[in-house]
Amino acid sequence: SSQINRRLKVDVNMSTSRYAADRFQQTNRLTGGGPDRLGLIIEAFRANPMTTPETPHLEPNDLLQLEPGTGNVTNFIYNPVQQAQKVTNEEMMNFFLGSINAELMLVEGLNMNFRGGYNFQSQERISFIPTTTPVGSWYGGIGDHQFYDRRSFVFENFLNYKKTFGDNMNLDATLGYSLEQDRLQTKGQYG
Repeated sequence: SSQINRRLKVDVNMSTSRYAADRFQQTNRLTGGGPDRLGLIIEAFRANPMTTPETPHLEPNDLLQLEPGTGNVTNFIYNPVQQAQKVTNEEMMNFFLGSINAELMLVEGLNMNFRGGYNFQSQERISFIPTTTPVGSWYGGIGDHQFYDRRSFVFENFLNYKKTFGDNMNLDATLGYSLEQDRLQTKGQYG
């Protein structure tokens, strides 16, 4: 809050943040649902400690190498090193929130008040499971790119007039308008 001069007072608030992550693809979100796979840490405990990105994925019972197109893809022991290095699961989020409040005394008793707020949110998600991974070889490779964008604002402007006449008469009048908009846009590709 800042009193600019005797007639003008302005308040401005802003907040912004950005979030970005590239993490292990843990759910079957890209394959249309189905059971969740175990997380990377659990898979690391199940895997051979000498695992490299080239080590094949194994079935849990007989430890045979995965053959695409047979069995249930969620039952295999995944190579956690390969999953962490070859699978892309990036997510980025941006946020901005701002507001302003300005009060201006035009003449004694007549004040103008301006209020405004703006909100921006965007999110982008990029996922890619190549054919060199069990899920990717099962489905022939999977890619997904989703984008979400939301912008909204509200602006209000008011004129207030207050005047006292004598001991028993008060006049208090307000005239104003408000403008608001909310826009949402989503885009996505899958293949």
